[in-house]
Amino acid sequence: MILTVHGFNTNPYSPNPDDHPTAQQCDFAKALEPYTTKPFNWYSAVQGNWPDIKKAWRAGRLHTYSYAYQDLAPKTAVDFLAFVVRIAARSGPVDVFAHSLGSRVVLQAARLSPKSFRRICLINAAERVEIAYPIIKNLPPSVKILNVCVKGDKVLDKLAGYCSPGLFRKEKILGQDGLLPSQQEITKANYKEIFLDDPLMQQRLKEKYYLELKGGGDHHTSYKHVGNHGLFYRFFNDELEL
Repeated sequence: MILTVHGFNTNPYSPNPDDHPTAQQCDFAKALEPYTTKPFNWYSAVQGNWPDIKKAWRAGRLHTYSYAYQDLAPKTAVDFLAFVVRIAARSGPVDVFAHSLGSRVVLQAARLSPKSFRRICLINAAERVEIAYPIIKNLPPSVKILNVCVKGDKVLDKLAGYCSPGLFRKEKILGQDGLLPSQQEITKANYKEIFLDDPLMQQRLKEKYYLELKGGGDHHTSYKHVGNHGLFYRFFNDELEL
């Protein structure tokens, strides 16, 4: 079973079904077949929603994304960890598939209790490199990480890059910039990094695994494109060698 965690711009408690993460969680389940999945849904603020904008302002944030990144995601990490610990107590360390800002939730939880995790697949991760790097570096070898990046992700470039933690300063983002090769000491057996829009990586994995990888600037092609699904399967089945 794989736990799936969505990112920004959802409210599972909203009376408006368009704000719910249901459709995205269904897409995650399709991407991870034949594995079973268990969704973890969380309130991550809805962009352009006036009540959420007011909540962000009351928290001292300029916009809903900054509110979600700085306040909601760290708080949710504690709730997610409690969710993970309950499952791990019954069946051992868990596998996780996290998209966008959900990656911040998962990494913060893994920092608090690494022994509760087995495999973590990060898709278009919206965490800042300066935050993600020490967490990943200090995870034990028993925790395996696959960081699936898209260099041309326009959402990460504009929203995550400039809006976490504030404005007017472009951050390096895990799901767009990656950790390698600048952080050479992170090159260990339990961390793998793939750029879906890198032609050389596409060709390499096509020849090795017959995968038709594709990364798009829309932030969602990574898990919707059928040609990427075999990548996830091989990672969670311990068959991915780069």
